[in-house]
Amino acid sequence: MRGRRLGSLALAALVVASALGAFAPAASAATGSGDAAAAVSTGSYITVGNVTVEPDDPVVGEQTTITATFESAEASTESAEITEVSVRGPSTFVTADDVGTLGPGTSLTVPFSTSFESAGEKRLTVTIRGIASNGSVFVVKKPVYVDVDDATVDPDLTARATVENGSSVLKATLAEHGTVDLEDVRIDAVSDGESVSRASIADVTAQSTQSVTFDGADVPAGNVTLVAHYTVATTEERTSTDTTLRYTPQDAGNMAITGLDVTGGAGSYTISGDASNLGSADAESVVVSVVDTESVSETNSYYVGEIETSEFATFEVAADVSGDVDSIPVRLDYAADGERYSTVVNVDVSGTNAASASTGSNAGNQNSQPSGSSGGPPVLLIGGGVIVLLVVGALVYRWRNP
Repeated sequence: MRGRRLGSLALAALVVASALGAFAPAASAATGSGDAAAAVSTGSYITVGNVTVEPDDPVVGEQTTITATFESAEASTESAEITEVSVRGPSTFVTADDVGTLGPGTSLTVPFSTSFESAGEKRLTVTIRGIASNGSVFVVKKPVYVDVDDATVDPDLTARATVENGSSVLKATLAEHGTVDLEDVRIDAVSDGESVSRASIADVTAQSTQSVTFDGADVPAGNVTLVAHYTVATTEERTSTDTTLRYTPQDAGNMAITGLDVTGGAGSYTISGDASNLGSADAESVVVSVVDTESVSETNSYYVGEIETSEFATFEVAADVSGDVDSIPVRLDYAADGERYSTVVNVDVSGTNAASASTGSNAGNQNSQPSGSSGGPPVLLIGGGVIVLLVVGALVYRWRNP
């Protein structure tokens, strides 16, 4: 009975010793795995801390950085010399030797650069090896899992003419729908086989887009080809893609006065017509007014309001004039795409003056005759009377001389 009790006490002692092994005097080697740590001596406790992968989703052949942090616990009382840190996995092996010493409460961060030859989930092992102050060797390991995608290149270049700040521009957008980054990107605008403008843009990362805007003044109207030149990150190959469009410069603020009709005269005129929006943006706060001059004074202006692009609105303004004038200046004020615009049209009223003068003359002479009249009997009536008299004379003569 006593022997059995002693045996049980001995087994319990072994279990306790095993549980406290991380803090017991180190043997010739100590190892750990997972998020584990290794107690390398009575005064050192080493761990593999945070491990990051950049980019998060690497692709085959792409340069990938794995950054590992190695730490010594605050409770450590002695330093440990780090002889090697490494990352190992299928077709992957990177290492760094003699990286330094870990003292109590300190950490060491080491970046590893590598690439993967095939797609799929990869199991990597981050390892730290070192020598404790008492000469014992320790090894600590931590597994890391990385998903590697196939390398695909799928660029798409689009272009369109638009208006920015009231000016016509050409905007090009390069999208990468694949998994590989496009680097050192440059876009050329080509007309008649010659590059008329070019611009560099930021790298286009996988599943993203970048845009560039060309000044419309640098690009002639007509067929324009946009060519994007770039380097494929995984192969360092320089290549290009292009698109062609018919470029027509656009003007946000382009309004005209059309359908003019002028009435009145004798010093007072009414002008009506249409304010037509020929621009690429909606026109706002549209006002039509007469410009005052030495001979012209505005009677009333006309507030139109908003006119959408390709639409028009009617207006009617009036003015008084003194003396002879051939035209009346009409001003069109409006805003488009955040810019203010003003244009003046000289409305011809010379024809209206002549018509008014003729009408006034006739109105003052109700008994006036048609042009060519002398005021006496009509010529046709006199001629007819003469013919009648001749016929009657001939009949009388024949009656007297049978």
